[in-house]
Amino acid sequence: MHPGDSHESSFRHRVAGVLLCTLLALLFWAGADRLIGIERGYFDLFQGLTAGPAEAPVLIIDTGKTDANPWLTPRFDELLLRAKAAGARLILPASPPPAMIATQDIARLHALIALEKRTDSLQSSAQPGLLERQLQEAEQRLNQQQKNAAAVAAAGNVVLGLDATDPIPGREPVEGICEARVAAGSSRYGETDAGVRLAAIVPGDPALCAAAAAIGHLRTFPDQDGVLRRTPHDLATRQGILPSASMAALTAGDSAARVPHENGQWIRFYKGRESAGFRVISAEQLLAGTESGAIKDQIAVVGTVTGDMAASITAQLGPAAILAPAVSNLVDSQHFNRPGWAPWAEAALALLLGVCAGLAGRLPLSRAAMLPPTRGALLLHAAFALLLTGNWL
Repeated sequence: MHPGDSHESSFRHRVAGVLLCTLLALLFWAGADRLIGIERGYFDLFQGLTAGPAEAPVLIIDTGKTDANPWLTPRFDELLLRAKAAGARLILPASPPPAMIATQDIARLHALIALEKRTDSLQSSAQPGLLERQLQEAEQRLNQQQKNAAAVAAAGNVVLGLDATDPIPGREPVEGICEARVAAGSSRYGETDAGVRLAAIVPGDPALCAAAAAIGHLRTFPDQDGVLRRTPHDLATRQGILPSASMAALTAGDSAARVPHENGQWIRFYKGRESAGFRVISAEQLLAGTESGAIKDQIAVVGTVTGDMAASITAQLGPAAILAPAVSNLVDSQHFNRPGWAPWAEAALALLLGVCAGLAGRLPLSRAAMLPPTRGALLLHAAFALLLTGNWL
């Protein structure tokens, strides 16, 4: 063979290699979410294989009704006081309180009913008596709201979880007691990064915010496939850093508690023992006094266990079964981290795979064919070993 032919053949091979790598890169870019989906599936598989019962002193008080906010259920105030009297270390309602009913709303309904009677014309001809029913519901809600606030103040160990939303353009932020408490405690959890989109706190009952032992957020961030795997430890708001309710529980009343600054950590879910891997007692049992001894020195998460949220190991988690693992992860430091050296390790793995791919071209076909499954098995085993140590690449 002429030396020039050999050089030309080598050049063609190099060009073909560059084109192949470019094509693979484009395919990865176009289908990256599917490839990430494979990683998510492996993470979920690991959770299902290794999940066990939680060891942290966390207990769930199941309020039962999946479609009702526990703050609106009758005797919720009594439930909080019973949990406190039974020795609960902290009490965490797993749902944010509903929109506040003000006395002005009651007065407005009274005025509308009086106008309706005076003019003898129904506000809604299709639903006679609608205003009276709305007034009755509003008065019941206001009564329960006042009882709840009094119970939170009397208990002194309730961690209040608020909701947060994306800011609405043109709407001025509300400044009240809830926002003032967030601003006052913000510095402990870090500084807001420049350019970060700030969330807006959904205004809560000022009486609840004033009486709560600590305040956090209950916002969840499922992945693109709708499965919940991560929870942010803090949320940047206009008033400063708002910790998650689980983080607020970790630091409530403990000025020396370490505040993790690795945000967006992966949740370690639990199973076995009882529902969601935690001891569960019903609200009826606690109100009846039959399970009071189980709550002593426990962090009591109050809410529904079953719901419609999908997570790594089940598709029917309610608010309490979502909050309890997040609290347990922080108490026992069992969450999955993305370590600081992760980008370097991932880059090194990518280079190693590239070197292996280059060497494969110099091997016989039978040996070269063995490289991809061998590399895949090694990567899966390495990922499994890392997950056992609480690290996720």
